[in-house]
Amino acid sequence: MKKALSALLAVCAIGFSMGGCSGVSSSSSSPTDPSWNTVRTKDTLVVGVEENFEPLSFYDKDGNLTGFAVESAREVAQELGVAVEFKTLSPSKAQQALNNDEIDCFWSSYSKPTQQSESSNLTFGYMKSNQVVFALADGPLNNLADLKGQRVGVKAGSGGQQAVEASTAFKSCLKQLGTYQDYAQAKSSLDSKKISAVIMDEVSAEYYLKQAPKQYRILGQTESDPAETLETGNYSVAFRKADESLTVKVQEALNELSGDGTISKLSKKWFGTDLSAASSTL
Repeated sequence: MKKALSALLAVCAIGFSMGGCSGVSSSSSSPTDPSWNTVRTKDTLVVGVEENFEPLSFYDKDGNLTGFAVESAREVAQELGVAVEFKTLSPSKAQQALNNDEIDCFWSSYSKPTQQSESSNLTFGYMKSNQVVFALADGPLNNLADLKGQRVGVKAGSGGQQAVEASTAFKSCLKQLGTYQDYAQAKSSLDSKKISAVIMDEVSAEYYLKQAPKQYRILGQTESDPAETLETGNYSVAFRKADESLTVKVQEALNELSGDGTISKLSKKWFGTDLSAASSTL
């Protein structure tokens, strides 16, 4: 695995970050902005989530919005003593929705110190995330070094797109980089062989792999070796930059749910393992 990654690094001079990262932690002082009082007064936290981000947020066969992110947000709202309302949107539209007061926060915003938006306020990372490469099992790709000269897809606004855009050297190695609204669309292009691979959140890649283990592969992953990762990071909750008091309240709720095992339980339910990473210095 290391040899394959080194080969691609040498050819493309990739500038990916291979270390973990966390969201913004608040200071010990109590913010005085009105954002939390506004939510408390209307008795509803309006949460933006993606529509087709299995297994974090998606519609099940009965048409119900569900997933790890959705259930986590419901638990936080219950902890805060308010109702929760969900609005589905793509991550590329999240900042605009926040700016227009259409949502109070966007759940599952990918956080990395050098990529955080100056116009957003992020909670600490509550779930670990890796960016991996998802491909067809019968295709020619086995590891990251094989991506050179290939057509690759990314989800618009995703951590995978951020990782690629952060490295012009890597991007220039690809024959083409296609952008898709969600992973379902990208996977459809992969299935029809319009692209050779999809840069994807590992939890989503594992979810699709379990559904069709003979049809897909995650590059570098074997029975004894973990998948090769382009970047590691965390998922956070994004707020308007000025909404510090609401950010702190959600962080406090996440800390409580992390401490009592709720986040860990939800992680095991949806991913089969504990990927929770909630911790803060409030």
